[in-house]
Amino acid sequence: MWDSDIALIADYHALPSSQRFLASLIRDPEVHRRPLVIGVETIFSRDQHIVDEWWRGEIEEAELRQRIRFDFDWGYDWTPFYELLTAARDHGAGLYGLDCMPREDLRKIGARDRHAADKIAEIRDRHPDALVLVLFGESHLAPRHLPAQVRERLPKARVLTALQNVDALYWRAAGEPSDHVQAVRVAADVVCVFNATPLEKYENYRLYLNRWGRDETGAIDLGPTVYNLIDGLVRFLGINLYSPHNTTQPRQLVDLMPEVYSRNSDALLRRLLSRKGFSASQRRAMFAARPRSRQCLSPPLNAFIFASFT
Repeated sequence: MWDSDIALIADYHALPSSQRFLASLIRDPEVHRRPLVIGVETIFSRDQHIVDEWWRGEIEEAELRQRIRFDFDWGYDWTPFYELLTAARDHGAGLYGLDCMPREDLRKIGARDRHAADKIAEIRDRHPDALVLVLFGESHLAPRHLPAQVRERLPKARVLTALQNVDALYWRAAGEPSDHVQAVRVAADVVCVFNATPLEKYENYRLYLNRWGRDETGAIDLGPTVYNLIDGLVRFLGINLYSPHNTTQPRQLVDLMPEVYSRNSDALLRRLLSRKGFSASQRRAMFAARPRSRQCLSPPLNAFIFASFT
């Protein structure tokens, strides 16, 4: 792996050992012969400014978790993922979100692959001497999906795909009753590592199925409604969210989606406004006006702010 330029590492989201495997790689002294950059599917690239604030120590763990909408938009275990993030900050040269909406529409998996490949190419251009470690869902790492897209954009880069705990390979290798096999080479540019059994994988997934759909905080999340409205509007206007060439727009519009704040995140919004240089009088004026307007858009913040949605 250390001889590669880019390592695409498969993530079985419900299995904490998947995320902890990458964290262990980041902490491995062998890897630090070169700068190390990490990219993750879990975080939307539109939220890169939030990741950068956390990386610089401007915000704490709780605010990071809330503002990247981890529990609403991802819904898996925070603890192993945060261990990965802290390992990246302690030992890495950079941390990047790679994904874009919509996650719930499997028909858009190709658009998400292309978007992630574009982001990986940008990271490679920004950090040409670094080893780029990418954690992305295992379904995206089929040969004709993300690996093919990355090679198309970076034909000279040495790209390795690292699968984790593939059932068929487990029973042929790691499941042997004699010596435990930790990894096998599947092809010249593909390996598979073993850090869990199939039973562990599917039991963890079953537990998540039981948890999903329950909002333990009772908070109302208006983000999906806002993003669906924006998506409907740009479709009506014939704008391609995933194109880097929308007239004068140099970036993919899907990366420029605004943050959404509702009444249950007032304290968070006040801290953000303070950090962004809004004076106390400006902050008071914004919150005083909001009940009358119900909703407002703050261009300096690229954020929607709601008193209510009615």
